[in-house]
Amino acid sequence: MTGLRSFHEVLRLAPDVERGELRFEDLGIEFSHVIRKVAPTYYLNSSDFLNRTYPTAFIKDLLADAIRRTRGEGGEGVKIIASGFGGGKTHALLVLYHAFMLGDVSRIDWISGLLRERKIDPSSRLMAKVVAVDGKLLMHGEFPRTIWGEIGKQLGKRGLVEAFDSEFKSPSESELAELLEDEAPLVILIDEVGEHLRLIMGEEREERERRFSQVAAFFRNLSAALRRTDLLVVTLPDQSAPYDQEVFAQLGAIENILGRKNVEEAPVKKEEVPEVIKRRLFSDFPRDIKSAAHEAATAFNNYYRSRASHFPAKVLEPNYLDRLVEHYPIHPELIDILYDRISTIPSFQKTRGMLALMARTLKSIYNERPKDAQYLMPYHVPLNDEEVRSMLTQRIGREGMAVVAETDVEGKARARGREALAVARSLFLYSIIGAQDMRTAAPTVQELTLSSTTPEITDPGVMEGYIRDLRDELWYIKDDGAGRYWLSTEPNVNKMVDEEAKAVGSEEAEDLLRDRLEKGMCRAIRRKLGFFDCSVWETPQDDGKFAVHALRPGVDAGEVLRGMRYRNTKVLLAPDGSQFNAAAGSARYARACEHLKGRSEFKEHANRLDELRERHIGSMLASLVKAYSVVYYPHPGPDGARSVELEVRPEGKEADWDRVADELRRELERNGKLVDRITSDYLRDAYLRGRLGARHELSLQDLLNDVRMDADLPFINDASILEEPLRELVEEGKVVLLTVGGAYVVGRGVVGEEGMRVLNRAEALSSSSEELRKKLGEFRSKYTLISQGISLDNISRILEVGEEVVGDLRAYLETLAGLVAAADSARGQRTVEVAREGPGQASALPSEKMVSSPADFTPGVLVSMRLEGRDFVNLISALSQLSALLGLAGGSTEVSARFECGKGAVKIRVDASANAGAVEDADKVLRDLKGAVEALRKSGDCTVSATVEVRDLNKPVDPAGADRARRSMDALKDAVKFELRVRQDGRR
Repeated sequence: MTGLRSFHEVLRLAPDVERGELRFEDLGIEFSHVIRKVAPTYYLNSSDFLNRTYPTAFIKDLLADAIRRTRGEGGEGVKIIASGFGGGKTHALLVLYHAFMLGDVSRIDWISGLLRERKIDPSSRLMAKVVAVDGKLLMHGEFPRTIWGEIGKQLGKRGLVEAFDSEFKSPSESELAELLEDEAPLVILIDEVGEHLRLIMGEEREERERRFSQVAAFFRNLSAALRRTDLLVVTLPDQSAPYDQEVFAQLGAIENILGRKNVEEAPVKKEEVPEVIKRRLFSDFPRDIKSAAHEAATAFNNYYRSRASHFPAKVLEPNYLDRLVEHYPIHPELIDILYDRISTIPSFQKTRGMLALMARTLKSIYNERPKDAQYLMPYHVPLNDEEVRSMLTQRIGREGMAVVAETDVEGKARARGREALAVARSLFLYSIIGAQDMRTAAPTVQELTLSSTTPEITDPGVMEGYIRDLRDELWYIKDDGAGRYWLSTEPNVNKMVDEEAKAVGSEEAEDLLRDRLEKGMCRAIRRKLGFFDCSVWETPQDDGKFAVHALRPGVDAGEVLRGMRYRNTKVLLAPDGSQFNAAAGSARYARACEHLKGRSEFKEHANRLDELRERHIGSMLASLVKAYSVVYYPHPGPDGARSVELEVRPEGKEADWDRVADELRRELERNGKLVDRITSDYLRDAYLRGRLGARHELSLQDLLNDVRMDADLPFINDASILEEPLRELVEEGKVVLLTVGGAYVVGRGVVGEEGMRVLNRAEALSSSSEELRKKLGEFRSKYTLISQGISLDNISRILEVGEEVVGDLRAYLETLAGLVAAADSARGQRTVEVAREGPGQASALPSEKMVSSPADFTPGVLVSMRLEGRDFVNLISALSQLSALLGLAGGSTEVSARFECGKGAVKIRVDASANAGAVEDADKVLRDLKGAVEALRKSGDCTVSATVEVRDLNKPVDPAGADRARRSMDALKDAVKFELRVRQDGRR
């Protein structure tokens, strides 16, 4: 926020406004009320009245001329003040009345300043005597019945006029001159001449015409009888007054008699309106009022200029900042609306109407004290106030707009929140206008934005969205299709849709919801979550099948999960009831649009109905997404379930379901429920250790069934995800597998390094010894090495490494070792160690070949291998693939890695190296290194450089193994560089 103070923190209301005593009736004070001393105190105390009067240009000219005239300094003796109701003529008359009644005006600052400004002696009192006549007070008693009778009464000369009054006959010029003789100048103020003439209309025609002629004669004689220091001021109504033509004809005759050149219009000019309102409705202006005004004006002006495309061009005019300062605390746009639009309606009574409306509005502001009232904005006009609503509807002949205010503005728009209400209230004020064509006078989006926003709303573009929303919801809103909007008393198609929606049954609406859930949400979930199926509103079955279930409202998702045996296969979406109901409501409206479009009488509205339907479908989708954002899934803990609300911001489009599915996947991945791989340590510690410790063996099918029940474990649908961790566990000698054929699958950890050398040598010599070949075949029928690869389809059980297996295995290896020794001795050939003898035997050594890719492998013995890359995960995978698929054995390994994490000046660097010893430990070393730097990687983007070198291997590489390596590592070729040396062995 800008830090600006609200104007209710800066200014105080006038006491009568603060007390709520200033009503429309109080502002519509009549001259007769003041004459009879029955007006509110404000109007009776001359000093108070004059001090709280803003001197408009007209009032200044009128008073200055009156003072000069009564001091004999020239000027016209007759003045006619003409305006419509509420236009300011009575107020102008009261200024003259109180100024001359007070006499000593030296304490009235603005009058003193006026006298100095017009070079009129300010030191002397105003000495004129005031005669005040109101036509409404005449003919209510026997005397006086006439204007001349009333003048004679107030001058204490009843005897001179009583006979003329009783006969309704005007005195002559000389008789009136005798009547006006006095020591002091006279200021004769005559109001409501039209009312006096209207009362005469009750007489018979002949008498009526006679009396009309006497009134005209009186004004002719009176104007001629005035002395040079006397002043006659007469107010006459304009054509908006409720008189018939005969009265208007007489008023025109009087105007002609008094002199048309003396007619002066009394309306308050537009630029004077803010000051008139402020002077009347506020009190005790603080010293820092100018500072507060400039601060607020500057903030608003900067706000408009920085976002100029959202506002009317006038905010860029050079004087707009000055207008904001001068109008403070009333926003210029509110004055523009009241003066240029609403005041064009004659019955609004212009200044009086604006004062009454502002008094009631300010009373509401000071009661509620909103934080967004740095200026009094159009949207602050409280249409929920019955008095305000009446001022803008019934009292000005716009009765039909009262329903619009109640239904659309304070009903539908208010329900959508502050911004929508601000737009609707502003739109209502713009729509109260005189006879202009709304299609050309209706406000633009920019004008509505200007009336509805403050610097609190940093992006006025959001208001444009609210305007579009209201166009689709309000019953009485209209638009010209080119960006202008207004409110009318004629209902639009929105009202028809609303009424039709009430007839749409819940079953029909829910059919649409279910269809969108199945076609949108379920389709996205199946695509994004792979092996999960999806169902809508069906009771979840305890069938062990992986599925996401969208439940009906009211179903306890936690209870459903806790009651399932195979709970670790289910994800439940439990809808929020209020959002689900909102979605159902939008579905009703969408169906209603479809119904209406199918009717012939709505043919011309087909396009609009299509727009509305799409709008309601969008709202329905947004509400459905919000409704189904709470997910329950199996999780370790006392309840066996975790619930979380997905963070999805719907846009009301089908793509929202992809966001739901993506966020659901991320949630399951973050909490370890959805995984791409399982480590051997996790499988052993989280699952196998407890099961095997009690039973010593476990069927693979039982394992798959168990993981569907155990909420501690990830979702495992495909047994292949277990293949790698089981292979590692077997290789490390932690478990043994049993094939469906009854053979044991064992690894290096059980066989041992010496055992592997025996097996490798037995393989190499099997063709030279029948006994060795048979024994090796017998071994193969009972044991399978994990390094040769396995398929879980061929595995039936997982076993602990027991003495029975180990003992039998050792017996075979001992037998094979003896047969290998015998075969070597019988052949008389050198072993690998012989091939490594000194320089004298170098010519007998097979040659070595450098290859750059597994694709170049040829039968031989792998001598060394080196991998390098920046992708840590792929380096691990590369090593694992070579180790597993090529059946590497023996030798030693070195691993080195470098990490750099973080951005900018802050970097974390880790250098690590290890001599892993046996080659099968190389991938474990890398995993350990990965764990050590995992926390560092979370601090920012990391780069990694790692090298793995494996030397002195003596395992022959067969073509099938090379082919498998090539296929497995092709995907890694962009991430990992290879350097391999293969010793070519001609004997193979």
